[in-house]
Amino acid sequence: MKRPLLAVLVWLLVAGAGAAALFTAAQRQLTETFNTDARILHRVLSQRMEQQEAVLNAVDALEHQALDAAVLGSYLGSLLRPYPQIVAVERCTAQGCQVLGTPTEQPPFLSPLVAAEPAVRWPQGGGPLYALSHNGVRV
Repeated sequence: MKRPLLAVLVWLLVAGAGAAALFTAAQRQLTETFNTDARILHRVLSQRMEQQEAVLNAVDALEHQALDAAVLGSYLGSLLRPYPQIVAVERCTAQGCQVLGTPTEQPPFLSPLVAAEPAVRWPQGGGPLYALSHNGVRV
């Protein structure tokens, strides 16, 4: 009677150790996959933010050259073509904002804040769109 009981206990112990090893391996694999995906996502988001800042700085520099809206709008068409995440560019004054070029999507309504320092602004109702602004330009 003791031998079968001992065999069952040994079998349960080995099966439990095997299950724990499988669980640990699966957990390690999921953690590695998550960390890799998180690093890739961070890299992509950082890259896109840098692209948006480059476009913002380029438009701001052109704005300081006093180009009219039509010339600036035609330039934006070629500038924004490689950056589909940028849906619109606006020129803002204290009276309001004017969309430049042909936007791929209607920009969210934001108050026309003209700030000397670069800033990120989110619309009141939330949503996926946000605006980077610097001086009188908003991307």
